[in-house]
Amino acid sequence: MVRFDLDTLTRELSLIHDLANGFLEPESSHRLEAARWRLKGLPRDSPTTRWEIDTPLRTCRSLGEYAQDQQGEFTVQANITTIWEVTRHGARELVVRDNVSTKIAITNNDGEIARWTMDMAAVQGAPGCGLHAQIKDHPEWFPKGFDVPRIPVFIPTLGAVLEYVLGELFQRTWTEHVAGHKLANSWRELQRRSWQRWLAWQHTIVHASAVSPWLDVKAIGCAGLNDHT
Repeated sequence: MVRFDLDTLTRELSLIHDLANGFLEPESSHRLEAARWRLKGLPRDSPTTRWEIDTPLRTCRSLGEYAQDQQGEFTVQANITTIWEVTRHGARELVVRDNVSTKIAITNNDGEIARWTMDMAAVQGAPGCGLHAQIKDHPEWFPKGFDVPRIPVFIPTLGAVLEYVLGELFQRTWTEHVAGHKLANSWRELQRRSWQRWLAWQHTIVHASAVSPWLDVKAIGCAGLNDHT
C-alpha cells in the first residue's frame, strides 16, 4: 500500500488546474475542479472507495507543438482518464488499496493514434516496477494480456501526469507558461518534494541491493515508498 497526504493531493490538483488554464478545454477544466472536490469529500474508512475521472480531461489541440521546432506533422489532443482504488483514514491519509491507473489517449482528426497508461501497482507481488508506464491494447504490437514492458516512471499522481502530458504536447509554450506563472514557486516546491521522495526511495533500494539494482527495484514494487515522505 502507498500512503498519500490528502491535503497535498488536493493542493496539487488546485495548482495544476490554475496552471493549465488555457491548455485544457474549458469543460475539462471544470471537470478537473469537480474531481478535486470529490477527492476532498471521499468517505472515511470505507474499504471500497474509488475516485475516478471517467469522462476524459481534454487538452487543447497541439498544432505540431510536440516537436522541439514546433513543426510536428500532426495536430493532436490528449484525452486523460484516471482511476484510484483507495481507502481514506482519518482526515488526511489516503492509502492506495490496489491500483492507480491514468490513461492517456492521443487523438487527431482521424481518431486515436496513441495510448498509454501511467500506473501505481500498490499490491504486494505485482509484477514489474511498482510505478510504471505501459502501452496498452494495441491490436498489433501490444495485444491485450501482454503487459510488458512496464517502463519505470516518477510517482504518477494526476497532477504530475497532467504536467508530463502538457510538457510533451506543448514543448516550448508550457515551459514558458509555467516559468512565468504566479504559482510557479508553489508548484515547483510541491513537485520537488514528490521527486525527492521518489529519488530517496530508489536510492535506498539501490544502496541495499542484494541481486542487482534493477531487479531489486522491480521486486520491491512500491514497498518502502511510505518511509520517504
